[in-house]
Amino acid sequence: MAEAHNINAFSLALNHDGLVVSYDEELLKQLIHANLHSYKRRYARFKNDFAVGIFPGNFQSLAFTLCILAGLSYLNIDLTFGLTYFLQNYFFGFIFG
Repeated sequence: MAEAHNINAFSLALNHDGLVVSYDEELLKQLIHANLHSYKRRYARFKNDFAVGIFPGNFQSLAFTLCILAGLSYLNIDLTFGLTYFLQNYFFGFIFG
């Protein structure tokens, strides 16, 4: 709310020399700092929401799950009961020809 309280620190004037703009430099620094802080928080919130939405767990459990799936795939053990084969041949083959 500091932005709304200190908006009167900006001054625009039109005289015979042209447009005169005067501002408080300290206020400008505070406004820039507040906006940067706000965008940093938005970015951090977006990054957290994205990471939690992809895999709602910690990194160790994701790595463990991927290693197990890669190992089983290497041993030709199909945990999807043929769903992967069906999607590759019929669904994606139908769409991408």
